Amino acid sequence: MDDNNHGTLVAGIIVAKEDNNYGGAGIAPGCRIKVLRCFGANGGGEDDDIARAIVYAADNGIRILNFSFGDIYPSEMMHAAVRYAAAKGVVMVASAGNGTGDNLHYPSSFDEVISVSASALNFDGTSESLWPLSSFGHAVSLCAPGSGIYTTIIRDSNNVADFDVFSGTSTSAPMVTAAVGLLFSQRGPCTPQQIRGILTSSADDIGQTGWDHFTGAGRLNIAKALQTPGASNVQILSPGNDTGSAGDSIYVIGTMLDPQFREAVVEYQAGIAGEDTWIPVRTGISEQILADTLAFWNISALTDGVYTLRLRVDKTNGSTAEDRIRFVIDRTPPVLNVRVATHVWDNAFRRFLIVFRSNDRGLTQLHFRATSSSNWSKIALDRKTRNGHFLLDQALISGNMYEYFLETTNEAGLSGTSPIDTFLYSSYVLNTSGFDTLGYDIPMGYYLAQPVDFDGDGLKEVVMSEYNSRLGFGKLKFYEYNAGEFVVADSVEVKPILIPKGVEDINGDGLMDLLCSVNDSVYVIAPAATGAFPSVTTYTNFGNQLFAARFADIAGNARPGILAKDFVDYKFLPQDG
Repeated sequence: MDDNNHGTLVAGIIVAKEDNNYGGAGIAPGCRIKVLRCFGANGGGEDDDIARAIVYAADNGIRILNFSFGDIYPSEMMHAAVRYAAAKGVVMVASAGNGTGDNLHYPSSFDEVISVSASALNFDGTSESLWPLSSFGHAVSLCAPGSGIYTTIIRDSNNVADFDVFSGTSTSAPMVTAAVGLLFSQRGPCTPQQIRGILTSSADDIGQTGWDHFTGAGRLNIAKALQTPGASNVQILSPGNDTGSAGDSIYVIGTMLDPQFREAVVEYQAGIAGEDTWIPVRTGISEQILADTLAFWNISALTDGVYTLRLRVDKTNGSTAEDRIRFVIDRTPPVLNVRVATHVWDNAFRRFLIVFRSNDRGLTQLHFRATSSSNWSKIALDRKTRNGHFLLDQALISGNMYEYFLETTNEAGLSGTSPIDTFLYSSYVLNTSGFDTLGYDIPMGYYLAQPVDFDGDGLKEVVMSEYNSRLGFGKLKFYEYNAGEFVVADSVEVKPILIPKGVEDINGDGLMDLLCSVNDSVYVIAPAATGAFPSVTTYTNFGNQLFAARFADIAGNARPGILAKDFVDYKFLPQDG
């Protein structure tokens, strides 16, 4: 069961049935999909569960994977699973992310994955550009429509709706995934690099001519992709993306094959902003190369920092094909600081928490041992990060004096350690005897902090989105405490899922208006009359990537508006009537 609609909306874009006189059709309705659940009901996922699902897919004949999710921290475990799947010929497509600019995003920034940003129709109704909240950057392969996409949702128990409109790179990625399905249906299995080449070679420019920092090769064109006779294979194999060096020189190894190959160039620039100023490493490469040395890059005179390395192939038809990687030059080892080292309570159990910060992004290990021991134990974090923590419990340590230090290896391969320090661990379990259990309860859910007496009976109601059996958001309900127990006084039928965010009399009519949010839409729901519960929708802001925060009277005119947030900024929506 999909508890928050996300998987259902992605699946509908790919395979919703066609020609049934109902709703909309997917791009590849004749393809088959298999759902691998590795996220919780609240929409959160763990790297090990995701990695396990990827390996399962690769081992069970699944040829295409769609990743409409991501994080800013790369997981070594997830990357290992991605590499395993790629080696078995699995094509992987991922959303580039929302609201992170050109910062790295994973798994979309892994070399083996086709990264998709989102495009949107401009106000003129004819041209397109990058959707304003789409992430972008050097790792993006191409873009696809991602604004106001009509797709499937879960039908609620009242059969209210089966389709809705959504925006974001989570909707653009499955368009590319569906296109891959069509290509497989037409041509049979292709290698991941062949698929990448077909999609990027056939994409339409909607920004700068050729490859650009926002949309990669351009916007997906499925019709052209299906008619493309051959595929580009343009790839930097070494150095790898997100790697680095502390040395003076780098051999650039790669592949550049294209039916319309004219010549190629290897070049670099400082930063990852995709500026037009590129510095050549080697130009005028006139022969196609398969997995061999492309250039010798002398970095001895370059300052420490982040660089973009680019392989560009110029074609006889005037178009280009590219591959770009992020590369770090860093000649100093990382410096580590332990910010916190203290006992903490984790439910009824006492743990020991160590929080650290490094000046370089890297992989960090904790080395520890009892002072009476000569043998060190170690724990490694799976994610490359500058900030992190370790939480030790009785499975790892017992009541004793310990010494420890941290070790971080940065992207250039240099390691740094923190000074050795000590701590005394005292194991303890909280004694809960003597505590009384209350004789009433209320279901789990997302609660509005402010109770309200909507029906005017002198008993205030708790407003909540009641969690379902898998801890996903559910129907908006009003619970009233009466005669020693909480009972449901009413519920809202406007949407099957609504999350309460605020309550206030926003127009001075004596009725309390309820502000709600779900997905990227905002609702205001008001009572139909005095003494009634909210049931009438008086305002909606639908599908614009806005998330309600609360009512706020910013102007001081006794006419509160809505404070909301997109992926970047807070916005104020005043009353206009």
